[in-house]
Amino acid sequence: MCGYFLKNPRLFTQSLKAGLHLTKVHTFFRLSGAVYKDGVPVGTPATAVDEGEDVAAPLPHLGASYGYAFSQKFGFRAQALAFALEISGYKGSLVDLGLDVQYRPWERFGVGAGLRYFNITVDDKRNADSRARFTFEYFGPVIYGVLSF
Repeated sequence: MCGYFLKNPRLFTQSLKAGLHLTKVHTFFRLSGAVYKDGVPVGTPATAVDEGEDVAAPLPHLGASYGYAFSQKFGFRAQALAFALEISGYKGSLVDLGLDVQYRPWERFGVGAGLRYFNITVDDKRNADSRARFTFEYFGPVIYGVLSF
């Protein structure tokens, strides 16, 4: 079986990956009750204060993948991507793990289905009293299309 892999390298692939992950995040917080903004009371106790921000940034990632084609049309893929970054007192990380099966009825087009684990975490480390943390985590099924050119 090992000799078969050497004779037909299209059936087995391993790769290291490096790239950019474009992340766009919209945050929105509504504070109500006895609200203080910058140490000054704002309005009456029933007042609501809205704060939010939009951020879009290309973030670098590194990863690896493994693929195996059972035939010309069916294949399996496992991949892992990750990065961690600290900028201006904010510390964040991204982890993307996946197991997929793909069906390619044509050479340049196919469909896939699988399981994904995706986690983004951002911590505010600007001071010791800060407890601000944003976490988004997903584990579940995915369905996608593949187009190669």
